[in-house]
Amino acid sequence: MATLEEFSAIVLDTQAAAVNVEHWKIALARLRDAMGASNTGLLVARPRSRTFTAVSAGFNPLAATTYHTHYAHLDPMATALEVLPVGTMLSMEMITTARDRTRSEFFQDWANPYDMGDGIFLTLSRDADATIGMFVAAPQSSSAFGTLEKKRFLRQLAPHFQQALKLQDLIKEVHTEREYLHEVIDRLPNGIVLLRANGDLVMANRSAVTLCSEQNGLTLSSRGLSSSNRREQTQLQFLTRNAACTDGDDMRRGGSLRIRRPHKRDLVLHIAPVTSESMDRWGFAAAILVVIVDCERDLSATRRHLQTLFELTPAETKVTILTSEGHGLQHVANALGVTLSTVRIHLQHVFEKTNTHRQAELVRLLLQIDMANPYHSTQPRR
Repeated sequence: MATLEEFSAIVLDTQAAAVNVEHWKIALARLRDAMGASNTGLLVARPRSRTFTAVSAGFNPLAATTYHTHYAHLDPMATALEVLPVGTMLSMEMITTARDRTRSEFFQDWANPYDMGDGIFLTLSRDADATIGMFVAAPQSSSAFGTLEKKRFLRQLAPHFQQALKLQDLIKEVHTEREYLHEVIDRLPNGIVLLRANGDLVMANRSAVTLCSEQNGLTLSSRGLSSSNRREQTQLQFLTRNAACTDGDDMRRGGSLRIRRPHKRDLVLHIAPVTSESMDRWGFAAAILVVIVDCERDLSATRRHLQTLFELTPAETKVTILTSEGHGLQHVANALGVTLSTVRIHLQHVFEKTNTHRQAELVRLLLQIDMANPYHSTQPRR
């Protein structure tokens, strides 16, 4: 039977499989060799269909195909595993007769030709969707494969397999949450950059990458953010260090910085500390948050949302667009080819519908909606 070294190697490979599913093949191959089996694998039994996982050792691909298409519903072991408690171990002779193992369609046409007429099966986990079981299969012979020694060996390994499956599910859940988080951050209109305490980059959303690749004087690399302007670079380094470090009163502070651009409106950087508690959940080793605001960004998409949200007429929307760009009412009237009094009437209707009272409040409302709108254009206004 297996040695202590073989047992330890199987355990180590099983632990590695929780992080990298490719290691299941190695762990199962070691288990097959240690137990003198023909093949081993993990079986996923679902309410109406049973499928083998892609990870197995010594399993014929054609056997998997024919199992899925015809023999799954004839498999007595899979049927038993679906209903028996987790931790149940079965050997073939416990649920089938010698006559079944030689004459039934399942054994005669599938299990025996693929050297799976005997074996040991163990339920590892169950949830609302499926039961996962492990099989160690061997050809039929005059003596039963499932000896007491082999069952004891498999029973000792079972907790390690179960723990690996739980950890694998947890890692998958964390990865899924991180993917969702990245998608949400990528939809934000402003650039979002997370930095480590030493200033190195943790992650950046699409808007940040775009802004830092347009020769705006601000660059993004694995070493973090940097400005081509010496004075701005000094300020940037000071603010990031300030956000990452605590002083005597255990307070971390950041600040804001303006990045000047030739022939364009400025970029504004808001730099703030990030608490470890808020990042630990997502697995980010971040200490500093940098928000990059592009003062040149086109707000026309936000204005279209404003028209839908507040039921503005096309004329009222045009007035809103022009006034939010800082134009005077006479300029708006000339641009639209209407009288000044008409513009005032439209603007008054806009104030009433948006619950604002001055042009400054209307612009602030536009900016607030734009900040929260995930369906924005990441391209700056040309």
